[in-house]
Amino acid sequence: MEWQHSRPRLPFGGRNFQTSKQNLLHFMQPQVPAICAYVAEIGLTGRAPGRYNLYFGGGFHGERLNRMVRENVGEATILKVLTDALAHYARERLPGEHFGDFTIRVGIVREVMEGRFFND
Repeated sequence: MEWQHSRPRLPFGGRNFQTSKQNLLHFMQPQVPAICAYVAEIGLTGRAPGRYNLYFGGGFHGERLNRMVRENVGEATILKVLTDALAHYARERLPGEHFGDFTIRVGIVREVMEGRFFND
């Protein structure tokens, strides 16, 4: 029997999500845990079938790593956390502010500028 990896059904499904004409989120959900997931504004890495680590705070242009906000969670938790965070972002973002910058400014995650501080 072939094992098939399931991915959570996210409301925007792809790599980028348009929040307005001025704002675009950079989202990565690679098939395998790869560096791409760790530089995105929102990243997911698979832990087991139906289980993921969720990351926020990467730089829109890849200049900053993100930080884990939830570990080994299922689809319902991912959708709840994303819905809450994106609603917060929609209400309180500054003009032209990217989601990753916002998550740092409001204290959802701490900034990670060097890989050696990724797990601090």
